[in-house]
Amino acid sequence: MFLPVRPEYNDSQGYVPFSHDPFLNIIHRNDVDEIRNLIEKLNENRLGTAFLNYHGQISQEKFLKIYEAIPRSLKYAYLTIRDRYGNTILHYFAKEGAFELVRETFSYLEDVEKYHCTCFKNDIGQTPLH
Repeated sequence: MFLPVRPEYNDSQGYVPFSHDPFLNIIHRNDVDEIRNLIEKLNENRLGTAFLNYHGQISQEKFLKIYEAIPRSLKYAYLTIRDRYGNTILHYFAKEGAFELVRETFSYLEDVEKYHCTCFKNDIGQTPLH
């Protein structure tokens, strides 16, 4: 199994290529078990995703490219991935006011999943809607 490693910075601004996101290595195979294992490993180690770890340097369009390729049964689990501060991607979207992106992301989820996504608390107790 591929174990994600935090990519190193590669220039003076700290930009990390989007190609380092471990999901890009496996989503094209559409192996649900492999994707599920990666999600579990990222959450277990609080590694986050490339989008979470290098937020602001990876476009929302690139996030959607990966999100749309994740199998439907794992989209909710993908949104539960937390960074080292306990934030999910929805914490960042809400902070930036990217409500259209939240709507698009939520369009793939059941109502109960949408509700649970809005209830995730980070390490200081803030939900995406705080």
